[in-house]
Amino acid sequence: MIEKPMDIPLVSLSVRVYRLLLVAYPAKFKQEYGPHMLQVFGDYCTHVFRQNGVQGMFRLWAVTIFDLFQSLIEEHLQKETFMTKSKFIRLGGWSLMLGATTFFLFILAAHMESNFYDPFRRLQVFYAAGNVLGIWFTPILLGVGILGLRARYGKQTGNFGHNILLTGAIVGPAITLLGIIGSEAHVAEWAWILLFAGNATLLACLTIWGIMTLQTKPLPRWNGLPLIAGFWFPVLLPSALIAEASRVSGDLTLNIATGTIPIQCIALFMLGYMLQADVPEETPAIA
Repeated sequence: MIEKPMDIPLVSLSVRVYRLLLVAYPAKFKQEYGPHMLQVFGDYCTHVFRQNGVQGMFRLWAVTIFDLFQSLIEEHLQKETFMTKSKFIRLGGWSLMLGATTFFLFILAAHMESNFYDPFRRLQVFYAAGNVLGIWFTPILLGVGILGLRARYGKQTGNFGHNILLTGAIVGPAITLLGIIGSEAHVAEWAWILLFAGNATLLACLTIWGIMTLQTKPLPRWNGLPLIAGFWFPVLLPSALIAEASRVSGDLTLNIATGTIPIQCIALFMLGYMLQADVPEETPAIA
């Protein structure tokens, strides 16, 4: 008997996640192509699962996510009716501020869960909410914020600076989503690392762009802000993994990076505030 996509739990999960991602496309595109894309994806998932099992599905999602995020951004940027450049930049600023807030709550919840004794599990709701905010919402919010930076200042830092911001906005959320799918499907023990690596990759790209802003000075003031806003978490994550692997507690680099995360969140918030306040005159398109 030929299995339908919904008869296989992992395929069913993949189709539901893909359906949610399609919601982000422009309405006209979604109406015209959405049902066909969903049907083709479901059929292909079934084929891949029957041929290569869970590992094949994980590889399929790795390719699908990067392609989907890239096409999603391109579709929105090419739609003059989606949003003017000024409105998009302002949205990017607000997204950075909100993303800085959810990121801080995520780090705070993770730190408290690891270091705070909670015998009656009274803080479990806070820990769970912090993980949801950090894993599901922060990469998206920061990704939109970085696209806002790219729209406002990207070209002033040259082609490389323009492209590194786009890379962060696509690759960061894509890695996080791949980690979510990998963790839910129990593909590999290390899949959970991708849940944190998405934010680290996104902020690493912001760090690289921040180094360039020190030279080109595209911001109206505080051109060192992007570097401060991006640097610390990409340092914290590998330090934490190394400390855990070597069973070393009190690692100096880890403690310094953890202690400076609030500074990073403040810098992200300030960068978003500056971006939404520094909006150019209205133009008909984003790109």
